[in-house]
Amino acid sequence: MLGVELRSTRLATGDGTSVEVEGADPERTVVVQFVLNGGAVRSALRNKVAADLFKLVWVCRCVAVGARPVLCVSATVASFLEGRGWLPSAAADLGVTVFVVADGGDLRELRAGCPAPAGAADVTRP
Repeated sequence: MLGVELRSTRLATGDGTSVEVEGADPERTVVVQFVLNGGAVRSALRNKVAADLFKLVWVCRCVAVGARPVLCVSATVASFLEGRGWLPSAAADLGVTVFVVADGGDLRELRAGCPAPAGAADVTRP
């Protein structure tokens, strides 16, 4: 679905600092962060998701301007992004695309507030 090759990348900002992202294509059209934790959902995990959302939006607006922000999450993380709450609303409102990564590597797009319809966005990672 993303159609690009991703590599972890250090991006330079205009003020001489840099930021590391877990995935970006060479042309900087897509920037990706991964939260693939399993187990119990705790506040630290929610905080990591919020921090990664913030990082993606900032990078795509100020560093890799115009890049598509993508957050790839495990089923565990998706469990609190599928319901109502400020995190799924923020992701949708800020233009962050969220994908659930299945054990086999398939991606399913997560729609804000509800799961994607069965088969609507099931894809295999490139």
